[in-house]
Amino acid sequence: MDGGLVVEPFTIAKETYTSLGGVAGQVISYLQSELEAAIREPFAGTVRLSGQRNEIDGWRRVLTTLVKTQINGTVTTDVIPEETLRKEAVKQGCEIEPRGMFQFLTEERRRILRYVDVNKVPTQEVIRCCSLGHDVLASALREWSERTERAKLDSDNLWATLRTTRGIMSNINGKAYAMSAMTPMRPWKTPVLRVLLFLLGVVRSSQADLKHLSFIHFAKWVIVRRTQFPVLSPRQQRERLKYDYLIFFANLNGTWNQCMESFSTVLSNGIDLIWRWSEKFPGARRTTQFKQYIASVQFVTDYYYTAYPYATISDVKAAHRVQAALDAIAKASEAMSPDEFEKAYLQFVVKVQCDLGATSARELGT
Repeated sequence: MDGGLVVEPFTIAKETYTSLGGVAGQVISYLQSELEAAIREPFAGTVRLSGQRNEIDGWRRVLTTLVKTQINGTVTTDVIPEETLRKEAVKQGCEIEPRGMFQFLTEERRRILRYVDVNKVPTQEVIRCCSLGHDVLASALREWSERTERAKLDSDNLWATLRTTRGIMSNINGKAYAMSAMTPMRPWKTPVLRVLLFLLGVVRSSQADLKHLSFIHFAKWVIVRRTQFPVLSPRQQRERLKYDYLIFFANLNGTWNQCMESFSTVLSNGIDLIWRWSEKFPGARRTTQFKQYIASVQFVTDYYYTAYPYATISDVKAAHRVQAALDAIAKASEAMSPDEFEKAYLQFVVKVQCDLGATSARELGT
């Protein structure tokens, strides 16, 4: 009892302790929350919202340099000169000024870092060094790094699989393939591209090759200026972006490789006219480089709408021809005799037989 406050004893259940990740899990959460808090401090300057994850990962790697494995396998803190730790922060690409971060992490209520003065032999020069505030931080940092590296490896393997096995991607639905890509471009190029996109929409002859190929359900280009990205919360800092962005959305038929090769061989002039304004675009005619570029700027489309998932553009056109022919014979049949109708029906079947086909999942073997 202290000042009238009664603290009742309590028990932490094993399930609760385990769900929190044990000691290491709770220390990792603490470290992450403190690094996130540091980003919001005045000394941190302006760390872009898109770069906050990288900033935290960078400082995690800096702190991990203070982790030392002993000969018996245990993990403890190491002692490293402050200047060496500062250079490591620069090496890791951390944007926050190191001395300000060191001061923040060494504050008494945090004790993530602590300063240690070491005498250099034989000059007895005093060198200011840093170590972790406690050995338990060392083991937690080691586990945090291992978790992060495993997650990164899993992510890299996933993207490698998605890029090499396009048929299993979530943006495949029946015969329709959804493609989304985002490319950066310098702001002064945006007005030029807007004019070109307007002209391409007005001059119908420029769309002849596109219509002839009949593998694109729809395609849409969207330009987002660097100042147009939304701010969703008062706590969110407005990003200071260097580039405007060109976003391409389309529903296509065929495999990814087939679509890219069609872009490269048949539609290269139009593709170059639009995408050439994007940074580091290699040109559509250089097929291999073009595919590599698109793979690097494309992202998986998890949710999208397609009107005819089990029909290609050719299937849709065929259906329109069948429907038009059926409407014509239905209208004409009102004045036909049975013999005339029989003859007209046979002519109808012969006319549309090449347009009759299955457009279901069964046809795809699914």
